[in-house]
Amino acid sequence: MPITTAQIQLNTTTAVRICGPDQQPLKVTLHNLDSGTGKMIYIGNAGVTQTNSLEMSPQVFFQFILDPGDDLWAVANDNNAKIGVFVQRQD
Repeated sequence: MPITTAQIQLNTTTAVRICGPDQQPLKVTLHNLDSGTGKMIYIGNAGVTQTNSLEMSPQVFFQFILDPGDDLWAVANDNNAKIGVFVQRQD
């Protein structure tokens, strides 16, 4: 079960891929790394925006199981927002 980790800087205008597709299911843990200054992160597909997404508050963790071929994207309400990504490949 290979594991990968990353910290990804987000922006307010262009969606950033935070987890790419795989041929196997992926267990993905996300963490909004903001320490409480109101940097919100918005999770969704490649067309994610601040209005069509799952909203992630500062210091919150989310977990997803992605089906084969699915990916996750994110934008933020601040150009200095960072998200922690922990991915376990389900071999």
